[in-house]
Amino acid sequence: MNSLKVGTRVLLLSAVLIIFMVLLAGLGLKSMRDSVASLESLYANRVVAVRDLKVVADMFAVNIVNASYKANSSLLTTAVAVTRIEEAERLIDQRMRAYLSISKGARETLLAEEIRTLVDDATQPIAELKALLGKNDYFGLNQYMVKTLPAVIDPISLKISDLIELQLDIAREEFELAQARYVSDLRLMVGLGGLAIVAGVGFSLGHLE
Repeated sequence: MNSLKVGTRVLLLSAVLIIFMVLLAGLGLKSMRDSVASLESLYANRVVAVRDLKVVADMFAVNIVNASYKANSSLLTTAVAVTRIEEAERLIDQRMRAYLSISKGARETLLAEEIRTLVDDATQPIAELKALLGKNDYFGLNQYMVKTLPAVIDPISLKISDLIELQLDIAREEFELAQARYVSDLRLMVGLGGLAIVAGVGFSLGHLE
């Protein structure tokens, strides 16, 4: 070390510090990029998914059932009830398509397929419900709401509740993974910073000898 000229030592020290600074900057950028990607995935695949699933559940459990009960109680005309049910069907189809298009893991795919099957199977019973409303068949409507409609709607609501719970569990797992990545990156950055300080001090002491 003593044989090196002062200028050479300064250049070496500068080069080492620059290398460490570039490594720290690159690691910081990677950490920020990973964080943004994780947040984008969390929003697109979890937050939006929960919103879409809740809309589907509400359309079945609230709009379709509620419109039927109100028509049966003469709080709505049957024509208005049919219109609301058809609006609910359009929204269900739209949100189910949106949800099924997102990336899903094995656990989520299994539940999603079960819900898709239940929703598809509900098409015919809902058509029968609209037919009863269209004929103003209040007796048939009352019997249908008691004997048939709950068996169609309840399984869908339960499965969607299960899927929403799974979505929240997956979101928590992704959050914990992001936290672990942050801690790992922070430790690496601190380690590189420490090495840069040690290198700087080492070169400085060598210069003084």
